Amino acid sequence: MLAEQPIVTIKYASARLGSTPTTVGRLLDQMTSLGMIAELTGRQRYRVYRYTPFLEVLSDDPEPA
Repeated sequence: MLAEQPIVTIKYASARLGSTPTTVGRLLDQMTSLGMIAELTGRQRYRVYRYTPFLEVLSDDPEPA
């Protein structure tokens, strides 16, 4: 899911995964603790998460040919 949509909300992820917002929120918090994703808002509600490694790969400058 994160490769297809590297910036997600709990609402989006729970709808996509078919899980409750509470379960998805806990999963995303655990992934944040492990450094896999980053939480962008600093809020307790309406949080937004970013899959940074994926976005970094997309933004890397290609090497000259």
